[in-house]
Parts: sequence; C-alpha cells; structure tokens
Amino acid sequence: MPEFNKYLAVGKAEFEAFSGATANSLNNKVKKSLGNEKIDSAIIHVGVNNLLNSSENYSSIVKSIIDIGNTCKKLGTKNIFISSILFSYKIDSSILNFVNKSLYDQCILHGFHFINNNNFDPSNLWSDGLHLNESGKVVLANNFIHFVNSFLCQTHWVPYLKQ
Repeated sequence: MPEFNKYLAVGKAEFEAFSGATANSLNNKVKKSLGNEKIDSAIIHVGVNNLLNSSENYSSIVKSIIDIGNTCKKLGTKNIFISSILFSYKIDSSILNFVNKSLYDQCILHGFHFINNNNFDPSNLWSDGLHLNESGKVVLANNFIHFVNSFLCQTHWVPYLKQ
C-alpha cells in the first residue's frame, strides 16, 4: 500500500482482500467491514469465482456485483468504481466479454464508474490461469491509479468571459 499510495494524486488507499469470496459473500463482508466507517471512494474488484460456478446465471452474477456497489452507496460511499473481471484461462473469453459489457452497462445505470482492465494478457497470470503474478499486480494497480487519479483530479476550467 505505501507504494500504491505514493502514486495517488489525492487521499490514501486502504486494501482489504477477501480471497475465495463470491460476489454475494463479498457483499456481506463489505457490510461488516465498512460498518459505521464512511469512506469517500471504493474500488470493487472481483475475481472469477462466480464464473467458475457453471450453474450460476451470468446476469445474476452481474447483479450480485452491482449489489456490492449499492451496499457501499447505502453506507455513504460517494464514488464507486467497479473493476472489470480479468482475463483467465479458465473462463471462455466470450463469457467474460458478455459479463464485463453487462457490468459496464449496469455501472452507467447505477452511476458507478467502470474500470476497464482489457490490457491484461496471459503473461500477467501464474500458470494456474487464475491468479495474478507480479507483472499482473503492477498492471492492475496502475489501472486503478490511473483511473482514480483521472476521476478524482478532474478540474473543470471555465474561461472568464469578457463582454
């Protein structure tokens, strides 16, 4: 986190991981984790655990991820960023593209910000095809830093009009 925070233009980030969680269990963990704590912004990044469960409907997976954002919003979080699901050898790319496109559409509807991680490739994963190697962690961190800095540091310049 110190390295990550060094590149943030504003604020300080904290990281909390819930390895192996599905979107529904993550939603419950977010409720407990945030509790009464008010945070300005949250990045929600989920893995492929839900997609590996072939019995789950893809639309319900997207809904479960959006529900995490809605939970954060109800708990007072102003800016909600939802990170696209990363490439994996274990998931068919057409399924991944469908889910990420649906996530993007739902982010628009709910007023959330979508972080597109389409710059990942097989070289960013360990041989298990699921977990990020060091280069993958750097790519993901840079995506987060770039997007959050771009959003939070927007300045709206209004020229002075002379009459």
